Amino acid sequence: MEHTPSVDYISGLREADETAITQIYTDFRPAIVRAVRAWGGSDADGGVFFFVALNEAARQARAEIFPADAPFYFHLKALALAHYRDWLIERNQPAPDILPTPDEPDTRAQVPAQAGLRDTRQHLVAWRAFSKLTPNCQQTLTTAYMPDPSGITPLVNSNKSADCEKALRATLQITDPTQVEVPHWVTASFQDQAGYTFWQHAYRVEKQLIGGDAPPRRQARNSYAVWIILGVFAILIVLALYRIFHEEKRPVEVYKDNFAPPASIMEDVKARYGSATLLDSTVQRPAICQQMLEEADEFYKNKDFEAASETLLVIAESGEELSECQSDAYFYLGLIALQENDPSQTLACFSKIEDLERFGQDIYWYQALAFVKLSQKNPNMRERAHRAVQRAIGNMTDPARRQQAEKMFEDLTPKASD
Repeated sequence: MEHTPSVDYISGLREADETAITQIYTDFRPAIVRAVRAWGGSDADGGVFFFVALNEAARQARAEIFPADAPFYFHLKALALAHYRDWLIERNQPAPDILPTPDEPDTRAQVPAQAGLRDTRQHLVAWRAFSKLTPNCQQTLTTAYMPDPSGITPLVNSNKSADCEKALRATLQITDPTQVEVPHWVTASFQDQAGYTFWQHAYRVEKQLIGGDAPPRRQARNSYAVWIILGVFAILIVLALYRIFHEEKRPVEVYKDNFAPPASIMEDVKARYGSATLLDSTVQRPAICQQMLEEADEFYKNKDFEAASETLLVIAESGEELSECQSDAYFYLGLIALQENDPSQTLACFSKIEDLERFGQDIYWYQALAFVKLSQKNPNMRERAHRAVQRAIGNMTDPARRQQAEKMFEDLTPKASD
């Protein structure tokens, strides 16, 4: 697998060399995605934790603690799996033990402790949120939080700084009204200028290599099977198989009882973002985003799903121009596909959503319903439906939705005969 000496990879990480980063993507990303999938994650999980591991590796390279004597791939994989495992623990989900792999060097000693892993992930969250602000707000917050080498305290417009901090908190989804200051872990990320520079380069490579392709069009139904894997969020515990003569509620009934799509795209958008945040000029969300979503909503509310999809596809395929609302487009394309009895397309669209923190709970919910829908016609999909619903339960923050997911899981589970 490895065609480049480890020292060249490490040097490329240290210097944020996009050519080296691209080579690392080419050489190692597919294998690491497979490694995360082997632990029960999805392809989307694998891509996320490859990116996290890449930033962790760069952090170690800058600190001169990257184990140069270990094969590069094995250490990068160890970082990805360690982050994936800790992320599961952080969400109170079952996590596998990290055991030595036969015939592979054991690099666990060079993996950061839990605090270090979470610090890295927090930095990535903060940088992603920061990148969504307007250039003026980015400059204001940089001036406010970055240390001045001269030791002179910079003059900052307090009102403008407060507005930009408010926009940053909204982007981070900090809704606690008592928390008026930006959290310390966010401000700490501003101190890591080298880390943010690397993140920018790596994110650019990620978008060029992974994020540039469009979702499959509705006409291309033969290609949907390829995308199903990308939408799978498998759990780590394999449920026990029940005997075939046990009775259970039919998937068609479970789906009918639980599928209730939003009546309006814009009402759903406002509920997710908040009307103030949606229109806040301090967040880089072009006005055309709202205009096009409103246009799609008019078709959507009238059940003209074909026309609504065409408008949403324009957003989804627009590239960088409308990147801040592409996650919205993919989400509602997925919901439309589910309403048109095309759950495979739903999974394909959801796999393209980047803003998982904002959409995560709904993605897990509707993804579970997509698998229930698939299992109506294909009994072999019922085990996947069980796993998807259980994964949804673990990611529900809304108590009512969690209770509904638990009821759905109970309905799908065969009951033992008396």
